[in-house]
Amino acid sequence: MSEEFKTESPKTNNMLLIGIIVLLVGVGAYFFITKNQVTKEKEDTELRLDEVNIEKETLNQDYNAAIARLDNMTSENASMDSLIKSQGGELDNMRGEIKRILNDKNATQAELKKAKNMITEFENLTSKFQKQIGALKKENIELIENNRNLAEAKQTTEIENQGLKDNKRELEETVEVGSVLSAANISMKVVDKKKNLFGKEKQKETIKARKADLLEVDFSLGVNRIIESGEQTIFVAVKDPSGKVIRSTGNASGSIQMADGASKEYTTKKVVPYTKGKNSYNIKTTCVPTDNFSAGTYTVELYHKGYQIGQDNITLK
Repeated sequence: MSEEFKTESPKTNNMLLIGIIVLLVGVGAYFFITKNQVTKEKEDTELRLDEVNIEKETLNQDYNAAIARLDNMTSENASMDSLIKSQGGELDNMRGEIKRILNDKNATQAELKKAKNMITEFENLTSKFQKQIGALKKENIELIENNRNLAEAKQTTEIENQGLKDNKRELEETVEVGSVLSAANISMKVVDKKKNLFGKEKQKETIKARKADLLEVDFSLGVNRIIESGEQTIFVAVKDPSGKVIRSTGNASGSIQMADGASKEYTTKKVVPYTKGKNSYNIKTTCVPTDNFSAGTYTVELYHKGYQIGQDNITLK
């Protein structure tokens, strides 16, 4: 038996050795394969992390560009600020959620996709606001143009109205001037009042100042087809040799306003019953100066409705 054992022992040992070698090869292969899988998984994980980081960086850039665009539009146009506020905080909520996802180091692909969709929606809203602002600007330009046209039309109307007013005023002035009477056959004479032996008063025309008692003005009024029939007042201004308008006793001396706005004094006035379209002849008015007559030239001026209508003079010795 001792020889038999010795004979089988090398064979057994070889088999055992082979088993061990196979086991070691198997273990080595297992560890090799496992290591390769771990390495690959690590590389895949790092690759995924790189891809996530790249995607996050891209989203960050897109987000910052969208925010910059919105802020720029808001600063340039007050209407944008109103539109943003009208969204009731929707944009603020979107900005907050996007920022949270991008700042999260452990953000998942699903969350990054959500952020990307929200950035796209954010940009769409910004574009929508931009279009609305463009439409508002267009409406504003049209409104400004309409207002300008209205202002020009108003100015044109005002000019036309002013022209009509001017024409009306000119017409009224023409009618007013046309309704002014004209005087003709103006004459002046100075009267010396004497009494005869029987006490009867006798009037005699004179040119001597020392004998003059009163002054008589005679005149006629020409035809006027514009003025209506009725009483017309003729103002009579008599000036002494010094150019001073004399006052008359028994008559209401005073002043009148001329058509040019100036004021003129008068000595007396005569109310004439005038008939439209006819002459009025032999109109007389007298005045007794409050002062004595003096040598020199006396002048009489007749006025109607603020216009001078006639003049005459007489010289006393």
